[in-house]
Amino acid sequence: TVESKIMACENLLGSYQAEIDECNDNIAAKEEELKENKELFKRRVRSIYMSGSNTSMSLLLGSDQFADYLSMSQFTEGLANYDNALMKKINNSVKKINKQIKKKNDAIKEQEDIKKTLAADRADLQVQQGKASSAVNEVNKSKAELQAEMDQLDANIAALESSIQAAY
Repeated sequence: TVESKIMACENLLGSYQAEIDECNDNIAAKEEELKENKELFKRRVRSIYMSGSNTSMSLLLGSDQFADYLSMSQFTEGLANYDNALMKKINNSVKKINKQIKKKNDAIKEQEDIKKTLAADRADLQVQQGKASSAVNEVNKSKAELQAEMDQLDANIAALESSIQAAY
């Protein structure tokens, strides 16, 4: 029973290790995605900084025609929407990474708990094996003593039978 419990624990350890490996792969993929998105965002912020202030007032005053203003305003709004979507993507990536890290840490904790249980089970198995070995040695010793006693009794019976035959 203890050996089957140990085997079950070892199988469970393997499944947790597979889960940890999967989490590591997911984390690496998400970190790469996050790195790419951050780099893109850095380039966008740098571009915004380099182009200077693009407030609605500066766009209106810098435009030759109202159509130019509307066009630039829509373009600026589109870029702002793109930047907001990129920031949401970055935040989602960070949340997913944190979720995978938590999942990995939970699996590691479970794995450590199972390892402790496994160590206790192995120690229990060794104690039980020691007791069983002692019992087998005791039985073998008793068997040898009984066999010697039986041999002595057989010898006594043979001697008595010889005496009886001699008496007849």
